[in-house]
Amino acid sequence: MDDFAENYRHHLAFVSGSKDTMPITVGNIVDALEALGGEAHYSDITAQVLKVAQAPFPADPAASVRARLQERCSDYKAFKHKQDLFESDAGTGIWRFRQWRKASPQPSQLKEELDIYEGFEGRLVPKLHLVRERDPKLIAKFKATLAEARCEACSINLSEIYGALAADYIEAHHKKPVALIQEGSATTLDDLAALCPNCHRIIHKNYPMSVDELAAVVAAPNGFVGDVQSARDKRKSWKDAVYAAIVRLVNSEHASNFTRQNLIEHELAKIIADVNSKGETPEQTLSRVLQELKSAGVIDFIDNRGTYRLN
Repeated sequence: MDDFAENYRHHLAFVSGSKDTMPITVGNIVDALEALGGEAHYSDITAQVLKVAQAPFPADPAASVRARLQERCSDYKAFKHKQDLFESDAGTGIWRFRQWRKASPQPSQLKEELDIYEGFEGRLVPKLHLVRERDPKLIAKFKATLAEARCEACSINLSEIYGALAADYIEAHHKKPVALIQEGSATTLDDLAALCPNCHRIIHKNYPMSVDELAAVVAAPNGFVGDVQSARDKRKSWKDAVYAAIVRLVNSEHASNFTRQNLIEHELAKIIADVNSKGETPEQTLSRVLQELKSAGVIDFIDNRGTYRLN
């Protein structure tokens, strides 16, 4: 409780000068309960929320936590008749996921049969708090099945933006939260979704939003798909213009090697004119485009003096 009191004092000092606060959401509480093992006193849940959620918080965060818990508990008058997520032992202040039950620890089990892979997740493992165990082998197996690092919610392919730097940055999202998985039940590859870090966080912040629901928001007429596609088109136009400039440069010098400085001196004005002719404005640095072309195998980096080779 000392840590909670200290965090709370810091919080009060922070919000005393701020009028705008961020609401404590059901998603914040789900994240906190998962970190605490699925069952905890509301004061511990509040302390966990204050550690990881976005500040500034309401003036009385503990009251906000209790309110969110009661709004998702059918035993309380405040129940909003939405997801019945939580339950509590009356008078104790202890809250848990309604489907959560303590179980004795047992060894993690994995099985693989032909193309079917299942991991047994949700086992309680001791740490500072009891936390739900995730099966790293299942996650690794899932990522190995992906043909590309494309997010199932926003459809962005991280490799198209970051090239080789995006390796392993796609994340595996449990469609059913690990904290709600009954111990001993099997999680299959079909129970996982590939998400970029941004969409993964958005879903957890807006629990119980599903992957399909977020995808629908992104694809809506007032969503972000249009902006994403526009950015992709601009990036392609910029990249195409740089590639055309490289070809012109190496042909004029009758050599496959070229330098970034020569490209700037002889072709940059033409590159910008080509992109502007499509009604667009270059939004990437030349170095970034060269890195993307290198990641795509179009050019190779030769030395630290900015020399490249056209493949």
